[in-house]
Amino acid sequence: MTVDRRCDGDPARAEAGCDGRTADCLDPDIARVLRTVTDPELGVNIADLGLVYAALWTPTGIRVVMTTTSPSCPVAEVLTDEVRGALKRAFPEATGIAVELAFTPPWSPDRINAAGRDALGWNSTTATRSPFSWPSRLFASFRRH
Repeated sequence: MTVDRRCDGDPARAEAGCDGRTADCLDPDIARVLRTVTDPELGVNIADLGLVYAALWTPTGIRVVMTTTSPSCPVAEVLTDEVRGALKRAFPEATGIAVELAFTPPWSPDRINAAGRDALGWNSTTATRSPFSWPSRLFASFRRH
C-alpha cells in the first residue's frame, strides 16, 4: 500500500482526501460545527478531544473521518449520528454527508488539544491532572449519592 506522505503517513487522513495544507486536515467551517458535538462520556467536544482525523468538502459533499476513544466505544453510533445531524443543519446545501469511523491510528490522549485539556482540567503544558479533572468530578458525584 502506498502512503500519501502529505498526510504525515496516516492512512485514514490520506484516504479522506487530506492534502496536507492544514495540520489536522480540518476545514475550519466544518471544524466549528464539530465543536458543537460533545462526547457524552467526557463532556468535551469531539474536535478538541482529537477524535476527528479529517473533515473536508469533497466533490460529493462533506466527508468526516473520525474515531472514538476506544474501538469498543458504546456511543460510537450516537456520535456519528450527532455529527451527521449537526452538519446537515449547518450546511443544508451539502449534497452528501459521509461520516466514517476509523481506528488507525488508534486514538490516544496525546491528540487532545489545549482547549480539550483545559476542559478536562488537565494542565495543557504537562498533561498532568488537576484535582478538578473529569475523573475527580465523576467520582465526587458518586460520593454525593
